[in-house]
Amino acid sequence: METNKALVRAALVVDPDTGYPIPDYFGTANWAYSPTLRKFIDAMPGLGPNGANTLGQYIPVAVPDKTSYPGCDYYEIAVVEFKEQMHSDLPPTTLRGYVQLSTIIVPGALITLTHNGVPVLKGDGTQAYAVDAPHYMGPAIIATRDIPVRIKFYNLLPTGDGGDLFVPVDTTVMGAGHGPLGHDAMPMNYTQNRANIHLHGNNTVWISDGTPHQWITPAGEDTPYPQGVSVVPVPDMADSGAPDDGVMLFNGRPVHVRDPQQARALGISMVFQHFSLFETLSVAENVWLGLQGTLSLREVTESIEVKAREYGMDVDPRRTVPSL
Repeated sequence: METNKALVRAALVVDPDTGYPIPDYFGTANWAYSPTLRKFIDAMPGLGPNGANTLGQYIPVAVPDKTSYPGCDYYEIAVVEFKEQMHSDLPPTTLRGYVQLSTIIVPGALITLTHNGVPVLKGDGTQAYAVDAPHYMGPAIIATRDIPVRIKFYNLLPTGDGGDLFVPVDTTVMGAGHGPLGHDAMPMNYTQNRANIHLHGNNTVWISDGTPHQWITPAGEDTPYPQGVSVVPVPDMADSGAPDDGVMLFNGRPVHVRDPQQARALGISMVFQHFSLFETLSVAENVWLGLQGTLSLREVTESIEVKAREYGMDVDPRRTVPSL
């Protein structure tokens, strides 16, 4: 009878590129042993080419375009797939990260972007060039107080099967497998080359915040879900803004929610990551403030009591927030 250790040994195969054993249970390596890594032999990468370590790693600094949108720092940023050596004892690692694209105003080094030797093309079919080569954690954007930062974001990841992540993906997790159209759509699953940029901790309106449903796929990707349902172009920046690019279903019907007021009118609410409550008010009064007068305070109080009993929650809607 085979032991667990025997099964583990049988599952290991040798990576032809590195010679290291990797497990291969279901056709995709789901974990791997790294070789013994020596400590403290590679310096941390610094900013700019002058901060490169012995591996050639550094964090590029983005160059602002101050001409296209006067009074703003403008950047064209793309997500790409590339390789970079992360340790002297490791071969180059496959990564996905950001790079600043060359423009007429900011051409930079005009690095020709490729993926596995194939030219990386923008949505209009032209070759993509970069201000600097892609590097892990780059480029760094240095912002200045009271000067807005504008970013035009490109998804230049591979498409088709080449766009699948190079690490296993659990497609049973919501948002990683079937889309809302289910078997009525082909392909049925969301693609694994969706990308988003999220700006955290800044005074940013929601259309530019990079929320979970503001992802985009590469141009030309074969998918019924080319972009998330909350993708909205910045009003004074060029974009098709087609309302049917994303699909949002509510009660089985497609809807296009333009603002929070319309969402609330449909009966859609949000559970916030950070609560904003008036501590001097009661539970019911806090809820009532967000309903724009559609119900009386008494009706809200009674509704909270009903829902609390329905879900087995010990909540007295008349208590103030600090007393909870």
